[in-house]
Amino acid sequence: MRCSMKILSAIIILAGLLFLSSFVFNNSSDFVLATTDSANVGVIVTSTCPNGRCDLDGGENWDNCTLDCSCNNNGICESARAENSNNCQSDCKSAPQTERFFADITPSWIFSISVGNITMTSVEISWDTNEPSACDLSWGRSLEYGDGSATESFLKIKHLIAISELLAGTNYRFSIICRDVNQNKIESSGNSFNTLDLPDIIPPANVSNFEIIPNDGMVDLKWQNPPDSDFIQVKVVRSEKFYPIDPFDGIIVYLGKGEKFVDTGLENNKPYYYAVFTYDKNNNYSSGAISAATPHQPDIIPPLIVPVVVPAPEEVQKIKLDDFDFIQNNRKLRVSESNLIGVLEGLPLTISIDYEKVPEVLKTIMITLEKSAAGQGQENKYFSFLLRINKDKTAYETTLVPPEEIADYPLSVIVMDYKNQKMKEIGAKLVILQTASIFNMLPWQEKVKRELLFALIVAVAIEIIYRIHRKSKVKIYYNV
Repeated sequence: MRCSMKILSAIIILAGLLFLSSFVFNNSSDFVLATTDSANVGVIVTSTCPNGRCDLDGGENWDNCTLDCSCNNNGICESARAENSNNCQSDCKSAPQTERFFADITPSWIFSISVGNITMTSVEISWDTNEPSACDLSWGRSLEYGDGSATESFLKIKHLIAISELLAGTNYRFSIICRDVNQNKIESSGNSFNTLDLPDIIPPANVSNFEIIPNDGMVDLKWQNPPDSDFIQVKVVRSEKFYPIDPFDGIIVYLGKGEKFVDTGLENNKPYYYAVFTYDKNNNYSSGAISAATPHQPDIIPPLIVPVVVPAPEEVQKIKLDDFDFIQNNRKLRVSESNLIGVLEGLPLTISIDYEKVPEVLKTIMITLEKSAAGQGQENKYFSFLLRINKDKTAYETTLVPPEEIADYPLSVIVMDYKNQKMKEIGAKLVILQTASIFNMLPWQEKVKRELLFALIVAVAIEIIYRIHRKSKVKIYYNV
């Protein structure tokens, strides 16, 4: 009886243990039951195996929990099962890491734009880019950059392009377009530069109304300075031989901006020759306005200074008025058949002759304007100007300001030899026109008149022929 009771108690305890274990497995995965044996004292064994997760911290491993900690060869590398490329190569294959590609969409930078070695007709333009690029350079006198372009053939970081065949004294705009290796484009526009001006080799006009009044042991000189904006001063030169042909041919008696001077300490009854040269700020000087006078006592009148006239050689005889150019306002004026030259008042007039047309025997060519006397009993005034070879050695020329009075002024071209002897004189006449006149272009006034007259004659002739023809048709009608 006692034995059976023990067996029954053991069964009851076992059943309770089984019930308790089933409750734990169904309601908790964290319950741990510790057992002890003689071989493994203190070893903790988890009761969560198998639960599909390899709990390494809880002591699970491939040996004691194969169901949770093993390679199941399902093609998925499961870190929860502690699978890796070492213990589960079938699921955790090591693959090379691929690089991600990002497209370059950022253009270059253009910087350090510089314009150097500027001349009248050429420049060098340089710039840098932050990465190798090929660039296009375009330039022009407007923002359309239509005058020219240049293209680089290679990718580079430092860029330099030389431009030539430009216009002197001109403002140019230029644009730079650069493309990198991926054809990303960047543009720098609105840049500009100025080419150098042509050197100023044009002298100012001569003085106007240069007069000399002789007195006792002195002469009074007066003139009017030219209107040129770059006029700086005049130099008055005196010679006892003949008219000074340049500012160094004689004695300088005055230098400044004045318009009159008294030259004293002169010898009476002795002729003196003067020339007034005008200068600009670039040291160009005019051909010279000339005049001569002889000091004398009030009661003695010396003879006029008249050059000796000699026969002209054949090469001088060939020179005619048509060989001379009359230029005003950058326009060549026409000489009429009667040697009339229409010029505008107040605008400088340049008179020149080609260097090749001047014989070597000549020394001096002068232009003389004659002004009628202002009143009765007064003598006419003469104003003379030298023609001097220009700096280009292409022509002999002089520039003068025509008289302001609207009138006709006789003009003479006087040719002299090395002995200051007069060989030839050519007559003409300047016709001064008002600037505001409708005939401003009137070097060819006579040609216009002839053409208008011809057109009028043709129109009258056509009208007469028409009337005769109409009258004859009426007669024929009535005769029928």
